Amino acid sequence: MRVDEMAEVDNVENTPLSDVVECLDEASRCLSIVGANLAGLLEDLNTAPECLASLQQHDLGRLENEVRSLNRNLEDALEDAAVAARVPPRPQAPQAPPLRAGMAERCAEVEELRAKVQALQREHDKSAALLATAQADAACLRSQITHQSAFCASLGSVLGNLLWKASRVPPVVDLLLSGNKATDFLCIVSGTLESFLETFNTEMPGQSSDESQFIMAMGGIVTNMAAAPAGRQFLVGDPNGRELLQQIVRVLPVIPTPSGNCLKRLLLMALYNVSINQSGLSLLQDDGGGAIFTVAKDCLKPESTNELRIMALRLLHSLTCDIKNPALVAQVPKQLISDLAASDDPQLQTLALDVNENLVKAQERLGQMPNKNGSTNKTPGIITKSPNSQFESDNLENRHNTVQPTTAWRLPSHP
Repeated sequence: MRVDEMAEVDNVENTPLSDVVECLDEASRCLSIVGANLAGLLEDLNTAPECLASLQQHDLGRLENEVRSLNRNLEDALEDAAVAARVPPRPQAPQAPPLRAGMAERCAEVEELRAKVQALQREHDKSAALLATAQADAACLRSQITHQSAFCASLGSVLGNLLWKASRVPPVVDLLLSGNKATDFLCIVSGTLESFLETFNTEMPGQSSDESQFIMAMGGIVTNMAAAPAGRQFLVGDPNGRELLQQIVRVLPVIPTPSGNCLKRLLLMALYNVSINQSGLSLLQDDGGGAIFTVAKDCLKPESTNELRIMALRLLHSLTCDIKNPALVAQVPKQLISDLAASDDPQLQTLALDVNENLVKAQERLGQMPNKNGSTNKTPGIITKSPNSQFESDNLENRHNTVQPTTAWRLPSHP
């Protein structure tokens, strides 16, 4: 029997009953054919041809035994198939498809990633909790800083106004200068002015606010301090005082207008008071290559208020009273002064004419000084008021003028 025929018999169990019967019939026919073939084979073996005469007898016996064994196996298989065909097949549970190659490894990777995600989630939750705590602490600190800043501004406003009011009395100024804290006070004023203008560089707060009251009080105290001769000398002689004066000259052009006009007025008064002193005048004229004239030019512009222009003209009148440097004369805003000399406001007109008179005197003094070429210096662009004007005293503390007295400004506690 052939191998494919045996395989066909083995598959009988998995076939329906009609198919099994048909297969049995076919197997019976095949068995008959095989039996006939075996019979013919045995006859052929009994009458072996001469070509097989050399085969040994035991080989023929072995072949005969194998044929008989195959025959018995085939019969047993057919009987088992017939018995199985008579019994109805039992329903079998569907088998799970086999896992694809590498599925176990992928499952392990998924579990590992899930563990990492859970660990990251725990870290995220922990970080979120820490962030919430930090934000709460920051909000609390921000609230404390706001309250502390408001308290400091209110305290500075109250104490500053009290000290401003007290500094109107000259003996109080002398008492303040007698201690060892006056230089520290000038340092505080300088730092306060700088930080205030950094914070309010576009518009100052309202006049009633604590911040404005504080900075105005600082400016008023310095102005009243400079109103006393000892205070002027202290401001010019102390390093912190000179630094404060230089800072005032630097910040005056950048103070926002019109909200900062009151602060500008206070600082211009302080500079005027310092200019009465001979050393103070030299400091203002020489510092920054004559930057003080730039300050005056900025305040003399048409968009400035009349009050600021009056302050600037008085400052210029003091600065040009005994001017000796031709380079500084050239920096005086002569055109603006000439325009104000023709103003309809009598006070502006008078002050502008007085400044021009000082410039004429400076021209006469500088014109008498020979230059390197042997000629005399001329200062153009000055309106001549009187060719025979008398020189003013070199002692600026004793200057007197019928139009603008040299008495220093002493400010009240409020502008």
